Amino acid sequence: SFLAAAVATTTNDHHSMPYRSFLAATILLVIGLSVAILSTGDAGSGTNKEEVVAPMIRGSMNLAEGPWPKCVGMSGENCKSYILANAKDINSVDILPEDSMVTMDFSTSRVRIFVGDDGVVVMIPKRG
Repeated sequence: SFLAAAVATTTNDHHSMPYRSFLAATILLVIGLSVAILSTGDAGSGTNKEEVVAPMIRGSMNLAEGPWPKCVGMSGENCKSYILANAKDINSVDILPEDSMVTMDFSTSRVRIFVGDDGVVVMIPKRG
């Protein structure tokens, strides 16, 4: 095999063992990377139209609980109305510029909506 031939061509001095190990590891790495690249198929070609669903972290898809990913791309006011219509226990919904500094306290009855300069929601609103 190619690997055996490459290892056999090394010299027999005191540096040959580390060199053979390095050579074998390099060849195996190249083979492994080749297999990984070939096994991905057309994943990077843009022809795969399957939707990727991001996992919800510290939340659920329950509209009353949040977070509310559907708000991204809405106007801040439409998002506020959407949240208030679905989560009756929310006492405060603030629409803020995306680079606003906010307090670090956590309140389950508060939602902050961060919008860009055009008033469109840029981050998924969540309780806090």
